[in-house]
Amino acid sequence: MSYNRLLSRQIRKHLPDDMKDHPALTEFLQAVNESYQAFEKDKALAERAFSLSESEYIEINERLNKELLLKSQSANLIRETIGILGEDEITPTDDIGALTNQLYRQAALASQNDEIINSLISSYGTGIVFENPEGKIILVNQTFCDLMTPGHTSAELMSDQQIAILTKLRDSFANPESVIANSIQMRQAKTMVIGDNILLKDGRFIERNYIPVQSDEGFKGHLWAFNDITEKKKLEEALIREKNFTEGILNNIPADIAVFDMEHKYLFVNPTGIRDELMRKWIIGKDDFDYCKFKGIGTELAQKRRDTFNTVVQSKKSLEYLDEFKKKDGGNVYVYRKFFPVMIENEVKYVIGYGVDVSTVVEAESKIKKQKAFYENMLDMMPIDVGVLDNQFRFVYLNKKAVKRDEIREWLIGKTENDFVEKTGKGGELTARRLHMMQQAVDSGHIQQWRETYREGALDELHVLRTISPYTGLDEEKYLLATGSDVTAIALAEKELKTKNDALEKTNTELDRFVYSTSHDLRAPLTSVLGLIRIIEMNIPQSETKQHDRIQMMKQSVRKLDDFIAEILDYSRNARSEIANEPVDVQAIFNEVCDNLNFMEGSGNMEIKLELDSSQKFFSDKRRIKVIISNLVSNAIKYQDLKKESRFVKVRLKSLQKEMELCVEDNGIGITPENQKRIFEMFYRATSLSTGSGLGLYIVKETIDKLGGSISVESTHGEGSLFKVKIPNFGI
Repeated sequence: MSYNRLLSRQIRKHLPDDMKDHPALTEFLQAVNESYQAFEKDKALAERAFSLSESEYIEINERLNKELLLKSQSANLIRETIGILGEDEITPTDDIGALTNQLYRQAALASQNDEIINSLISSYGTGIVFENPEGKIILVNQTFCDLMTPGHTSAELMSDQQIAILTKLRDSFANPESVIANSIQMRQAKTMVIGDNILLKDGRFIERNYIPVQSDEGFKGHLWAFNDITEKKKLEEALIREKNFTEGILNNIPADIAVFDMEHKYLFVNPTGIRDELMRKWIIGKDDFDYCKFKGIGTELAQKRRDTFNTVVQSKKSLEYLDEFKKKDGGNVYVYRKFFPVMIENEVKYVIGYGVDVSTVVEAESKIKKQKAFYENMLDMMPIDVGVLDNQFRFVYLNKKAVKRDEIREWLIGKTENDFVEKTGKGGELTARRLHMMQQAVDSGHIQQWRETYREGALDELHVLRTISPYTGLDEEKYLLATGSDVTAIALAEKELKTKNDALEKTNTELDRFVYSTSHDLRAPLTSVLGLIRIIEMNIPQSETKQHDRIQMMKQSVRKLDDFIAEILDYSRNARSEIANEPVDVQAIFNEVCDNLNFMEGSGNMEIKLELDSSQKFFSDKRRIKVIISNLVSNAIKYQDLKKESRFVKVRLKSLQKEMELCVEDNGIGITPENQKRIFEMFYRATSLSTGSGLGLYIVKETIDKLGGSISVESTHGEGSLFKVKIPNFGI
């Protein structure tokens, strides 16, 4: 709709910015425009009146009087309109000239206002549609076209029906039936509707506002405003999601959380802070004093929290403390509370408070303190120095035995050995060694141990066994456990023991030398005696059987004595001689043993067999291997079962990579179970038939032990025996 030129110009000049969204703007513009049209007619009549005759003037004046009523009505409407627009009211006058001048001025203003309003509506950021009472569009701006009908101009939509436009746009709505039905319902109800949201298929949200335009003369039409609120909607949804997310976290945190404004009134409190939902909603906007009043309880707690709040606000710093409450069952509840300010531009805007139930922690700490006191008391009662150092060799703990004076012991915590030396002037000569051993323990990860010897005053020497043990604590930090044990008594005992051992070793050496010398010296005359006996035996006729029997008895006695002396020599050599590591030819040793036993009584009645597996070279002590084989085979010969026709001794030798296995098996008289446990004892004889000294198997056991081997026996009395020997191969 076009407006009077003067009205458009007046609007551009005088319309305030805050009137741009006035809901009755269109109605007033229509009324003003109609009045200006009447003014134009009055102006034309006035101009003509000055050029007419008196008779014509009277006729025209009558017609003019009829128009005055309409002019008065128009003037009143103009006054109302100009009042809305901020202009002074028009003063009525009977002076046609003055009235004409006023009409000219108001016409100019109306034209100017018309132009302003058209410009404002066209450039307004909100889509505007105005319908007359019949639903015909008489005003639509380009913003609506761009928003709802891209590609169309406002001129193309003029005189159309909005319902028809919405019907054309139905494919662009997510729910077209609802949009069209709501539009019809609002037009029929003629009731203002603000915030009717329309969802488009392209995802945009359009906010539609409906304003029915009423005046004293009745209903003037329908004013619709459309705004794209997609970004606003997204922002609102994002804010809602963020709010729900944040509150979801806060509501599920197992701690009291509350937010206060600057008047210490609750803005937010989570369910942990107040479990009752109704009470939680009620407390918003109230403070702890309101809560105490509502509950009918004292305000001491409220005052304490208010004082804390004021301190936080004034200092702009956080504040924390431990609250203690009594439970109904008599127990205690401990809550750790902290209040901290939320600063915006260096000013406190909010205060956040939270509280965590730390009853379990406090109780655990109490138990830990008691446990710590128990262990420290126990460590203080121990008769050894105990200290714990960190990875910088600073003391973390010291018991009373380590440092007797309480003030020095407390001072030393967090300090080093060097700090102690500087303060007391003691222990400097020992500090370097201790620090060296600490570093070795750290570097190697192994326990370090050494002895310290020093004097305290005029006392005798003190001997302390020091131990440094590295370990990792529960905090994953590296520590050193240092202990010191008074071993003075042990040191003195060791010194005395060493003196006795030295004397005993000297005695044993002399005894071994005496035994060896005596045995060697005794064998020489025995050998001579055997030689003389053989000479005598050769000179006695064969017919002198008694003489020959006596000679045999003499030879047996001398050989028995010689065997005994040989066994003593074997034992002596085994005890005092070093172990040789040499290749061993077990076949040659076996042959040598058999040759030596050929003259032994009863050897001719037994079959001696050898089973040899020497695929692996064997290294050991040849002399000791010979002693072992010789004693085991000779034992089998001595204790053969004369009742058996076939008598044997089997020797099995198997050389392996790590050891040699030796088995000596016979079918002799065997050994009873009770005697099997003692056959390796010195001078023990397992049978009354024994003619030996009881040293043979003892020497075998001692020799095998010397070589680092083992021996076992399996025997059945009356059936025979099996000796199993394992000797390490020194060649690996």
